[in-house]
Amino acid sequence: MNQHRGEGQQGEFHSQVQELRKFPDQFYQYFQMSTEKFDELLLMVKRQIEKENINWQSAISAEERLAVCLRSVDLLCCSINYASNCCHM
Repeated sequence: MNQHRGEGQQGEFHSQVQELRKFPDQFYQYFQMSTEKFDELLLMVKRQIEKENINWQSAISAEERLAVCLRSVDLLCCSINYASNCCHM
């Protein structure tokens, strides 16, 4: 991902989220929630997670921050479940 995005440019992950929105089933599979629930959650947390742009660097959007967070939590839960299942064999 390009660390130094120019004005108006979005990161690779943001583009992927926008692409997933076109396919509700895949969006649900990826985030474990519908686009409607994602947008509802985004509205609830947006003010707390959005950042301002600084001189030469565009801030990561609140939508992208939420997407990364949800994906990270999902992957962590999968790892914990996998480890738990492996340990109890």
